[in-house]
Amino acid sequence: MQMIRKIIPLALAMIVVSLILPWWGFTLLGLSSAWICNNLKDSITISARASVLSWVPLLIYSYLNGGNILFSRVSQMMGLPYPFLLILSSGIIAALLGALTGLSGYYLKEVFNDK
Repeated sequence: MQMIRKIIPLALAMIVVSLILPWWGFTLLGLSSAWICNNLKDSITISARASVLSWVPLLIYSYLNGGNILFSRVSQMMGLPYPFLLILSSGIIAALLGALTGLSGYYLKEVFNDK
């Protein structure tokens, strides 16, 4: 329950940042997840889950609001039979990016707190 209290606000903030900044903007908030976590495992999992929770709904929203032609063409180029598989595979990539930024943020926090 305590982890959900950290994931949901971070995911909502990532959605807002993704609307303003380029596609990689959610990783900036993934770095900040280390400051709300106490250990490395929590930092990685919270950042990865928040990244997926912010990335996949934005892609589904884009698909449903006129992006079906673009998603169909890109999924055909990548050899995927359905556009939904493209959304899921990009969600996996977002989770990996989120986990890496959570890891980087934790070690960055350790560098600043080490003095």
